[in-house]
Amino acid sequence: MTNYSTSAFVLHRHNLGESDRILTLLTKDHGLIRAVAKGVRRSKSKLAGHLEPFARIALSCAKGRNLDIITSAQADRPIIDFGATLEVMQVAHAINELVSRILEENAGEPVVFELYGQAIGGLAKETTPELVYNAFALKFLQILGHAPRLDVVSADKYYLAFDSGTIVTQRPTEQSEEIFEAEIKLWRYLLDQPFGRVFQLKGSERHLVHSTELLERFISWHMGIRLRAMKVYI
Repeated sequence: MTNYSTSAFVLHRHNLGESDRILTLLTKDHGLIRAVAKGVRRSKSKLAGHLEPFARIALSCAKGRNLDIITSAQADRPIIDFGATLEVMQVAHAINELVSRILEENAGEPVVFELYGQAIGGLAKETTPELVYNAFALKFLQILGHAPRLDVVSADKYYLAFDSGTIVTQRPTEQSEEIFEAEIKLWRYLLDQPFGRVFQLKGSERHLVHSTELLERFISWHMGIRLRAMKVYI
């Protein structure tokens, strides 16, 4: 049995049997993995308290036949306090769901790991949750080669074609929706700028509701998923 150690974020967890728990983890060196924490729900478990959602942990695992087995984990407190606002928690869970449903298992993407840490860290600060979601989702899609292409010519109206991910000036099919010039400029900024600059952006709030709705529908059609965590929000 091969052992390995890495840094990881806890995305999801669900109970297995009487005392075990299966966790979905975003790791720095191995991408998305699912691993079992044996006996973690027992009161005397050394792992208890370290495997909370949104926590960054130092993780050691043993390779298993179907699931890897967590042998040790050490974490600071979760980056996001569970006393955070409903909006913050909803966006945080949406980011977790986006990663776990799109990223392939065992595909090493250190850049995604760092991007996730920046996004979750941003949600813990005094910033606009929808802005963090838009920035993360666009940058995540860009890493995977699925971000919308935002080069346009001057026109009265613009439409985002969900199939091609391009901006057109005449509505081509039903799988498209109008996107406003201010939203195109916002998405360009979020794609071009590092997260540190994104957190400082002011005056974008009036565009974020429709921008978030449009981005969710683009992901739903283009990637074939529906984010359950965003249903109440949008």
